Amino acid sequence: MTPVEEVVAPTEEEIQATAAVKAEAGTYVQMGLALYEDGEYDEAVVNYSRAIALDPEDEHTYYNRGMAYKKLRQYDQAIDDYSQAIILNPDYSNAYNNRGITYRKLKDFDRATNDYKKAIELDPKNGRAYYNRSKIFFFQIFPVLMVLLAA
Repeated sequence: MTPVEEVVAPTEEEIQATAAVKAEAGTYVQMGLALYEDGEYDEAVVNYSRAIALDPEDEHTYYNRGMAYKKLRQYDQAIDDYSQAIILNPDYSNAYNNRGITYRKLKDFDRATNDYKKAIELDPKNGRAYYNRSKIFFFQIFPVLMVLLAA
């Protein structure tokens, strides 16, 4: 005979504690957004990191921190954060698009193209993903055109 598992609902104190932690994380996110808008990307990263420490399941915070890392040209960290946002929300079209931009900056055109395609698949109205995908074509064909024009 196997023991019966019992589902236990959280206590009111646990619910309030969770809400308080999420509220504190939200405060750090808001500070990060304001700092990002002011161009204070290092400080934005610090605040997003504090929010993630409190609420590691919020894909938007990873996405926002990825944006700040991208501005700081810390591309590997940006890719890691966009990837974590995608793990938490596999339908996050903008995370695919921005990870694609970051791959493009690293000249990893195949991964960039794959991310743009996925962003478009998830959100066919994502105009930025179409635009960014077209830039890949330009980056790949431009060197060939220069050789042809020089000949």
